[in-house]
Amino acid sequence: MSAVKARVLLVGGPPSQVRLVCETLATATGGIYEVSHASRLADALPQLAGNDVVLLESLLADAAPAAAVERVTSAAPGVGLVLLVRPPDAELGRQALESGADAVVVKDQFWELDCGRLIRAIDKALAAHRPAPADPPAMERRPRGAVLSVIGAKGGVATTSIALRLSRALAERGKRTALIELRTWAGTLAGLLSVRPASHLGQVLSMEPAALVPQVFDELLAGVAPNLKVLLAPPEPVDPDLLSAERAHATLESLTRIAQRVVLDLPCACTPALPVVARASSFIALVVEAESGCLRQARGVVELLRSFSVGAARIGAVVVYRTPALDYTLQDLRDTLGCDVLATLPVPPGCRVATRDGEDPGLVSASGALGLGVEGLVDRLDTANALPLRFGPISPT
Repeated sequence: MSAVKARVLLVGGPPSQVRLVCETLATATGGIYEVSHASRLADALPQLAGNDVVLLESLLADAAPAAAVERVTSAAPGVGLVLLVRPPDAELGRQALESGADAVVVKDQFWELDCGRLIRAIDKALAAHRPAPADPPAMERRPRGAVLSVIGAKGGVATTSIALRLSRALAERGKRTALIELRTWAGTLAGLLSVRPASHLGQVLSMEPAALVPQVFDELLAGVAPNLKVLLAPPEPVDPDLLSAERAHATLESLTRIAQRVVLDLPCACTPALPVVARASSFIALVVEAESGCLRQARGVVELLRSFSVGAARIGAVVVYRTPALDYTLQDLRDTLGCDVLATLPVPPGCRVATRDGEDPGLVSASGALGLGVEGLVDRLDTANALPLRFGPISPT
């Protein structure tokens, strides 16, 4: 059953007017009005508190108009009041407004009510006495957070390790940070953190986009450090199509309400969600190993991101290498990749680039032979501005 919009008490008036008011409010759009009638003011006064609006006929058998208005407003100051007057009594309307009435409806020359004016007057009286909408929750008032994506040119280049270290660094700077393993199969984040939270991205992918509100992610995100929460990939593979553009948009819409920095650990795959994520990202860090095959793949990723209308200034490479010294000059890397180089990071001796459970090759604190560590990258991510979330028809090509 639909909720009642307002309870209306009609005081006075001939039977034809009572029928008209009842019929008009019974068929009004925008809400249901429950109408009751009292022939005299004396009968109406005990009923005022149970109603939202009083329609007061100006000609009453037991009270003059001015006195009737005063008695109603005194007896029930929280109830809306609309005075119904006849054309010769139009001056009464002005006086009634000065005495506390919320609205006046003047009947036509045949003393009939205009239904549209009546409903507008009732709504005006309701608005005058119902409390203003509450301030939005603090979560809704916060400025949106910035989305920062970390994507590998191929698997096994320590993308997740770098995303985690960057997230930790941002959290240590006081930013509320959410790290999301945005993939449909298990990644290495659980191993790096040595945790197995009960919640994971699979639960998000099982929900309709409209249901992915901020409160859902507040419950799913697991705290792993001060200012840092994470959401892991599903422990078992799920249908890749579930990570749709619509779900990605709804996910970012909610996460940017919760966190100041949303760090996305992205797979090296062209998923339906990638265009949405790329366009929403204030910055995209492309992790690439310094070897010719991986550099060529990375150039293809850069061109793909650019095809989603991501400007060159929003893409930068983090180059990892296992040799004692980097075999490429900075300009060589820029020319080959087609984007700026943000950091060059050596992999510590004895560690593989592809991390296993429990391995965390301290990449963030390292700096490479070119003198490009990650502090500058963290500075850039720390000051990134949030981009407006736009959802369009662009698809991967």
